[in-house]
Amino acid sequence: MSKTYGRVSIGLGFVFLFVGALDARGGFGVWAASSIMLGLFLVVVGTSFFVTDERRKSRRRLSFGFLGAAAVLLVIALALFR
Repeated sequence: MSKTYGRVSIGLGFVFLFVGALDARGGFGVWAASSIMLGLFLVVVGTSFFVTDERRKSRRRLSFGFLGAAAVLLVIALALFR
């Protein structure tokens, strides 16, 4: 079951990366950055389901860093573009 969650997470991550690329092309800088960071978070979390236990901990730390950066950028976007 965890490999299914990993595949779904990776798929959603690529969707958010694609949406972020479209936002960047449209000129929505902060929204694009937050979409790209969220996509990277989902891809890293999805790949952590497929690795061994030792590397899983470092990948999860890295993914929560991406999630934190995406949350900060999302708050900035919500504050600036009301």
